[in-house]
Amino acid sequence: MARIVVTRPKEWMHRFNRYTLSIDGVEHDSIRMEEVKEINLAAGRHRLQARMNWLTSNEMICNLGEDEILYVRLTVQPRITWVRAIVSVLVLSYILLLQRFFRDQHSVAEYAFWTLLVLALCTVAYDITVGRKSYLRLTRDDK
Repeated sequence: MARIVVTRPKEWMHRFNRYTLSIDGVEHDSIRMEEVKEINLAAGRHRLQARMNWLTSNEMICNLGEDEILYVRLTVQPRITWVRAIVSVLVLSYILLLQRFFRDQHSVAEYAFWTLLVLALCTVAYDITVGRKSYLRLTRDDK
């Protein structure tokens, strides 16, 4: 039998969520953070995809031979992680520090801050709506 070995590394985002693994369009199993799942399959062509709520990964198509092992890594897109971190820093800095500074004056720094925040929020909105089918990422993991 062929096998697919799916690894989900430690990540800050979605650390408490389970991702559902689908093979050939049928839900097969779920995977938690820092977990490794081995899936036994018949040799042949298979489609692997991961899902978390309405957010999905790319669809990985693989042709497995008899006794072949495919190692796969399941992560969140790196860009999404960075944008969420930037949004968090901007919001917290405004709440804790910049609110007092921007209270009485309308400066270029204030407009730049709000522009960055709106752009970052638009990127997050894109990732959870239009870009929802590439939110997670399945990649081959060379072992």
